[in-house]
Amino acid sequence: MRLAWHLPGVDEAHQAKEDAFEAIEPVAEAILALPASTPAGFAVKARVLIWGQWPGGQYGETAEEGLHNDYGQRCARLLIESACAAAGVDWRGEPVSGHALPLAAASLADQILAGWREYGTDVGMSDEEASEHTQALGARRYALIDAAEALPATRENVLAKALALAWLDYGEHWRNGQARGAYTIDGRLAFDIDTAICGRMLTEY
Repeated sequence: MRLAWHLPGVDEAHQAKEDAFEAIEPVAEAILALPASTPAGFAVKARVLIWGQWPGGQYGETAEEGLHNDYGQRCARLLIESACAAAGVDWRGEPVSGHALPLAAASLADQILAGWREYGTDVGMSDEEASEHTQALGARRYALIDAAEALPATRENVLAKALALAWLDYGEHWRNGQARGAYTIDGRLAFDIDTAICGRMLTEY
């Protein structure tokens, strides 16, 4: 075995592997540091486990015998497969035929999440006359909700439509200074979603 290290190209291959790990590590750490709020985002985070659990690149090769790996790898594989299935992609991130969200629907859901966060954390959100910026955020909100409403009623469009509905419910229920427990269940659900998206509690304005 020791003699094998002295064969031509072995040292170079080993160094190339080390260099690849050094290049991947900051990318993986950056992905783990970013919050995930969509199925696609969770799938990206889950796929980072491939690099951590199968550093030699054997994930694809051992797919058929995955349940025979050690316990940590077994749990990681099940998590990766579940997250990727929910996002409609395989472990490489490629769309799975018949399961991937159409680009328009997936993009709209992401736009609603981003728009809701920007709108909800804007200091002038309670007064749309405060600035042109706040008025623009309000106009964007209605445009995104209208776009979700216009999508066909299919399973692929559920996420975008549900987010739009929750955003509408939030706007209709919100009362300044009112505690969460004072709202009905639909209001509490809408406010919980707002808290998750905007990263603030109900009364933080």
